[in-house]
Amino acid sequence: MEDWKRLILKAAGFGGGFAMGLALIAGAWLWYLGRPTKLKPWNTKAIVAAFDYPDIESSQPGGSNESTVSMIVLYYTLENATDSDYHMPPQEQLEVDARLKREKSLSGDTGILMLDKEQVFIPAKQRRRFSLHLNYPMTKSWGPEPKTKQEQREKWKLIADYLNKELPNLDGFVVFDSTNRFQINLPGWSNIDRE
Repeated sequence: MEDWKRLILKAAGFGGGFAMGLALIAGAWLWYLGRPTKLKPWNTKAIVAAFDYPDIESSQPGGSNESTVSMIVLYYTLENATDSDYHMPPQEQLEVDARLKREKSLSGDTGILMLDKEQVFIPAKQRRRFSLHLNYPMTKSWGPEPKTKQEQREKWKLIADYLNKELPNLDGFVVFDSTNRFQINLPGWSNIDRE
């Protein structure tokens, strides 16, 4: 009879130990599945931007009797360096920040920066024109519309000089697409093509 008791105690000990081991494995597995996932790093090489030129966009703020207000528009060329087509989400799903020189930081103000209203689509390994509207009212008059390429380039240089004078701490912009984890660095205007 004592052999039966010993066998029952051993079986109970083994069963309890086995159940405890399964509970620990199941708990570890559930913890592993429930832990926060690590986000992949921002990809700064997927969409590459090159500055093209600055320009002015004029509009009348209210009624037709009010004076014309000019806003700055910065044109870039975006290149899709990936093997997949890229659809940029609408602006309300993006984070658009200004890059500051002195502070070496980003400054976000959605009231100042506006992107193209149309959906931006860039096929794989292709390029596309892209504009960023800087909602910074300008009081300067730029004279008549340029008629030659040389006059146009001179106007671009004047606008860039105005930006450097009025916004000396601004060093370009950054667009964060958190859906695709793309960081699109839009450089400043210091290297305007003057040829």
